[in-house]
Amino acid sequence: MLRSIRPGVTVSAAVFQDLDRAREEKAQDWKLWLERGWLDYVCTMTYTTDWREFEVRVRQQQTWARRCQLVVGIGSWKLDSPTALLSQINAARALGAPGFVLFSYDDAAKRNFLPNLNLGPGR
Repeated sequence: MLRSIRPGVTVSAAVFQDLDRAREEKAQDWKLWLERGWLDYVCTMTYTTDWREFEVRVRQQQTWARRCQLVVGIGSWKLDSPTALLSQINAARALGAPGFVLFSYDDAAKRNFLPNLNLGPGR
């Protein structure tokens, strides 16, 4: 319906990171939504402090969605340093994610994480 009103609009959703739990507990069958073209991409709420677990979760999510449809959500409020945040950003990039989002930006900004990430050109 939205696309009939506004052709070319991009539609996305922030979704629970585990597809099985998303379906059962949150009524979010985001794999189906992507397959049917209802969404252009999802932002998975991949909120963990363990970078190894983060990588495993993102790899699993990539089996459910094409890489171009999966923007990785990072729970920056859970992380204790800019270095921990940067390790998850770098993991998302290394796994081929087209992008990442931080939840919550306000928290990362308040704790002065963002200037310390050094995400300049080519990073």
